[in-house]
Amino acid sequence: MRMSLILYLLLFGFHIFGCSKAVPENNTGTSNLKPAENAVLNSEVIPRNTPSPSIERPSPNPRDVVLFDGTNFIKKSGWKMPPKNDTYIDENYDQGDPERLTKSGKKVKTNTILYGYRTPWLYSEDFFYEGRNLDYLKAKLESFSFLEMSANGKVFFYSIFAQKVVSPPSDNEPHLDPFSYQIMDADGDGVFETLLGDYDEIVVPNWVLR
Repeated sequence: MRMSLILYLLLFGFHIFGCSKAVPENNTGTSNLKPAENAVLNSEVIPRNTPSPSIERPSPNPRDVVLFDGTNFIKKSGWKMPPKNDTYIDENYDQGDPERLTKSGKKVKTNTILYGYRTPWLYSEDFFYEGRNLDYLKAKLESFSFLEMSANGKVFFYSIFAQKVVSPPSDNEPHLDPFSYQIMDADGDGVFETLLGDYDEIVVPNWVLR
């Protein structure tokens, strides 16, 4: 009994000696670390049951995220269509009925109407897009007129003339030049999901032939 007790005390002593020697070695090993590295090591001693802080980020509606296909900007929920209330038709604008090609190469007559607003249309485009070339739409806008294009009585295209609203108005603000942008319903579902990028001419979607 006494021998077993002595052996136990000797083994326990060796265990304590080994642990007390390991601690100084670890301390000397971390003395030369940079603050960022120390922060990483210190984070390891946080109890596992401590909840980690979470950062809440707004999750955009997938339909409002703009995708770039190499030429055009696609937004599934659609770009805002110009309302026709409080508008008039500019009779001086006459483009006739020019023939244009559809995507499949067939010729079709198109009709273009210029609408003017008696009171400017005030609006803004809300969308999620990580990239360049759409910053001009990230603001409050006002429109004074727009073009509507149709084929076979079906509207497929708008060209909207707009400019950014300076708020608050000031005589010291630089003049904001108006600009235009074009939206299209590419599949005939009534949603103008396609914001046209650079193009040489308007290609009429095939659905107008149905």
